[in-house]
Amino acid sequence: MKRVWNTVIATLTFSLVVDAFASEYRSCPEGLEPIVRPLPEYPTNPVPDELDEWVLVEFVISQDGSTDSAIAIESSSPRFERSAVRAVLKTRYAERATPCTHRLKIRYVVE
Repeated sequence: MKRVWNTVIATLTFSLVVDAFASEYRSCPEGLEPIVRPLPEYPTNPVPDELDEWVLVEFVISQDGSTDSAIAIESSSPRFERSAVRAVLKTRYAERATPCTHRLKIRYVVE
């Protein structure tokens, strides 16, 4: 079995979400690339020979480039949400003038 780790598929622009989290910060600019991007941990439960799952995580990029307030807002399977959020919280971006919100889609692929 060949395992392919494809951590970032798309950077999505911020859309209106009705909650306090989204209204506190501006949306990050498109094309924002992390400086440090750790791979998410793969769940330890047995996995099938083929798998293609994803998690959409929303988070805040602070002025120092650290990430905070990460939440899984959508996923193909809840089993991957925790590891995706943990990976996002370890991700680092370049320093910014102001904090902003960002969304990242993380894929888990086994071929």
